[in-house]
Amino acid sequence: MPKAAGSSSGRRWIRSPTASPAREGAKAQIIAPVVRGRKGEYSKLLESLRKAGYLRVRVDGEDRTLDEQIDLEKNVKHNIAWWWTG
Repeated sequence: MPKAAGSSSGRRWIRSPTASPAREGAKAQIIAPVVRGRKGEYSKLLESLRKAGYLRVRVDGEDRTLDEQIDLEKNVKHNIAWWWTG
């Protein structure tokens, strides 16, 4: 079976960005999609993300904070992702 291109141990891959002196002080971002191309208003989802402690989401390609009122049209397809920086 052929090896995947650039394969290495997962542990080495995870450590290498943080071990590099050029990356010291850099922050990581995680953007995880929760809705992809689905119709709906998603007010309950946005509220549950806020209550879970998330501060920001990306809604239809636009970065938004969960402190603001986010109104989505019910009959339009949306993409929603929670966004974490640490």
